Amino acid sequence: MAASAAVDGFSATFFVPYAVEGVFGLNARESAAILSSSSLFSICLNLGVGWLCDRFSRWNITILLAALLIPASFAVLSQDLLVFRIAIALVVSLGHAATTQIYAICGAGLTRDEIDTGIGIVGLDSGIFGYLGPQMLGYLRDSSGGFTTG
Repeated sequence: MAASAAVDGFSATFFVPYAVEGVFGLNARESAAILSSSSLFSICLNLGVGWLCDRFSRWNITILLAALLIPASFAVLSQDLLVFRIAIALVVSLGHAATTQIYAICGAGLTRDEIDTGIGIVGLDSGIFGYLGPQMLGYLRDSSGGFTTG
């Protein structure tokens, strides 16, 4: 889960400028505005998800986040700028919220002696896939000529 959330969030951040320029014909300033608003939305959503996880099962909330990431990821392929903006905001913010909750689940599910190793593995997983995911999507984009394959 952490890997897919990291790939979604990081990939969206790396590829928004290319998509905004190539698909919508907009400049870097517009890309920055989309990413900045997505990060601001991410802060608010993260607080809300944390509040929900304190009251309900973290696993259920994390599964809900993953279920919401699926249609949001497909909506990024839209040719409509408003749909694209909303989808990017959702992908970035849901990805960050899911990654954050994985750390809390790790802490809740492991013993005191295992927490440091568990959180280290989760962090390594997010870091590796946060790097490899966008790299692989870049290779797919270069070979196919578009973003749909990724």
